[in-house]
Amino acid sequence: LQKELTKNILRIYEDLKKLPANAGRTLLLNIGSYDKAYNLCLCPNCKAVQKEYKSSGAPLILYLIDLAKKHPEIQFFTDAYQRSLTQIPPVLNEKLPNNLIINLAPINAHFSHSWAATSLNRLTRDDIINWSKLTKRILLWYYPNPYIRDGRFISDPSVAMERISRDIKFLRDCGIEGTFFEHDAGGLTEHTNFAALQSYVMLKLFQNPDLNHNKLAEEFISLYYGKAAPEVQKYYNELDVAHRKFTASGKTWNHSYSQHYLT
Repeated sequence: LQKELTKNILRIYEDLKKLPANAGRTLLLNIGSYDKAYNLCLCPNCKAVQKEYKSSGAPLILYLIDLAKKHPEIQFFTDAYQRSLTQIPPVLNEKLPNNLIINLAPINAHFSHSWAATSLNRLTRDDIINWSKLTKRILLWYYPNPYIRDGRFISDPSVAMERISRDIKFLRDCGIEGTFFEHDAGGLTEHTNFAALQSYVMLKLFQNPDLNHNKLAEEFISLYYGKAAPEVQKYYNELDVAHRKFTASGKTWNHSYSQHYLT
């Protein structure tokens, strides 16, 4: 399988290099697994590798390490996604090659809390820390908002800026190279749920994670909503309080947003 995959990867790479638009450019090839690929391989050899390196994704990661070493002219990109698949880093005695980029997407976490706040999220935090020990070439695929489920056409309104602010600081402290915030959920396409405010505050925090997210939100509301700003600020504050009460009660929500937290 590895031999055939390598042949196809190199063929695709050579085809891409021939395109006029790619002349003189360093190409990046994404070799990852799909959402539903919950086990890479069930053969005895791969199971043994998974056990030895303490990661379900070890067979793929070890293959990519070898591939990256043999082809330093290519930038390789792979997903660390699903704790049952590739999110947990393999236990290695070496750093990853510099031309192998890890796209860490911790979807198996509580979206209602920061990474330090629940036992499940602390597993995600540990995964991020352990990947950062292997490489600084990490992009963090972050989920600011949950997805819409159970037949509703928009999600419950929420204010999650405290959680987002804490997590951005953590990424900075871990030396993460970049981010991809999947900001197409939680009301963005419906123009609800403070999507524009979230975008503004997140971009400001990318520039300086130590800025106060509440002050940034107030600044945006005053500029964006004009005469309605005082009422919008009151609404924003009420949602923030409701979110804090929900998380303080020990309840959580994940990517499917199965919990309703508003009265």
